[in-house]
Amino acid sequence: MGQLRTITKITTQKRATNRFNVYLDGVYAFSISEDIYVKYHLHKGKTLTNDDIDRITDEDRIHRAYVAVIQWLSYRMRTEAEVWQYLRKKDYSRDVIAQVITRLHEKKLLDDEQFAKSFVRDRMRRSTKGPNLIKQELQQKGVPEHLVYIALQQYTKDEQRAKAKSWAEKQLMKRQRHPVKWLKQQIQAKLVQRGYSASLARDTVQSLHIERDEADEIDLLTKSAEKLYHRYSKKYTEPELSLRIKERLYARGFSIDSINQYIDSSHFSEEE
Repeated sequence: MGQLRTITKITTQKRATNRFNVYLDGVYAFSISEDIYVKYHLHKGKTLTNDDIDRITDEDRIHRAYVAVIQWLSYRMRTEAEVWQYLRKKDYSRDVIAQVITRLHEKKLLDDEQFAKSFVRDRMRRSTKGPNLIKQELQQKGVPEHLVYIALQQYTKDEQRAKAKSWAEKQLMKRQRHPVKWLKQQIQAKLVQRGYSASLARDTVQSLHIERDEADEIDLLTKSAEKLYHRYSKKYTEPELSLRIKERLYARGFSIDSINQYIDSSHFSEEE
């Protein structure tokens, strides 16, 4: 049985009234939660073996970790990996964490599959992110690959196409002052960055009505060139001035043939 030790005093903590300080043989020994206090029927005069003390204090550590996680989970759902990281930061041992996670699964308070499905539904409802970006977010939260795959089945191709097109059309309205070629390249690249596949991004851009007639493109090029001239004419002289303007126009998506034709036929470089 080992050495017997006697509880000589039990006091309530001042800052945490649901925890108790236990004194053995006149000396402070450990603190416990109210639940553990009740479970083991602790009282003044009760004797404990070293094994009893180890069992009580071990269970109290698990209980404290469990309560901490429950409070943390009250804000939103978490993954098993997030719970693990949270408790490790609080310096709980791996054994304690494993037991807490087991208890959370038993109580159905931890379920990575349900978390992933809920996460995908939320992203679909509240954002225009594509599946690849959502997949990355779930992986960062520690959701296993096979559960990520299952959750993303909710995000159908039709839903992806609708989301991508809606986002692309809004971008198109904001960028009317750019040439068609540049618009197509930018919107397609941005769709991929937002998590859509390259093929879906390409198909989305092709479905947009962003064609302009030649006169509109020339007018857009003319306005852009004139603004660049006024910006650079005080810094550069010919032929560097024309070269700088050509470089900027090309970077904005105008074709090199249209740029050369405009530069060769215009007299803006002679203006004040």
